[in-house]
Amino acid sequence: MGSPLRANRRFVRTLGPLRLGACVAYWSLLTVLLLTPDPLGWIGRSRLPGRLTSVVGVHFLLFGGLAVLVFAARWPRPVAPGWLLGLLAYALATETLQWWVPPRTVQWSDYLENVLGIAAGWCLYRIAQWRLGLAG
Repeated sequence: MGSPLRANRRFVRTLGPLRLGACVAYWSLLTVLLLTPDPLGWIGRSRLPGRLTSVVGVHFLLFGGLAVLVFAARWPRPVAPGWLLGLLAYALATETLQWWVPPRTVQWSDYLENVLGIAAGWCLYRIAQWRLGLAG
């Protein structure tokens, strides 16, 4: 019987394709929703659920979730600067492209929430690595 650490590494490798698939699916859905004139209508809603009655915080949650999924797909490897810069470029590009998707609008608050969400996702990933003794 192998060591628990070796078994855990095997388990982590086994989940790799699942994490990558979840990341690609979420990123694709997010792109469609960000560049659709009526994203709530596209998913069959007329308004945001529950306490999310305004758009404040929605971009933060969406991009925080994206960052966590992208970094988790690479687990347990450290986040390369290129991935972080790529996510930031994506966040800025999708918000800017909304200029050409009426009735969507480009808002500075959305740019800020996108960037802060990515930063929060990166922090969560680093905390997880640190807690598991994998931070370098």
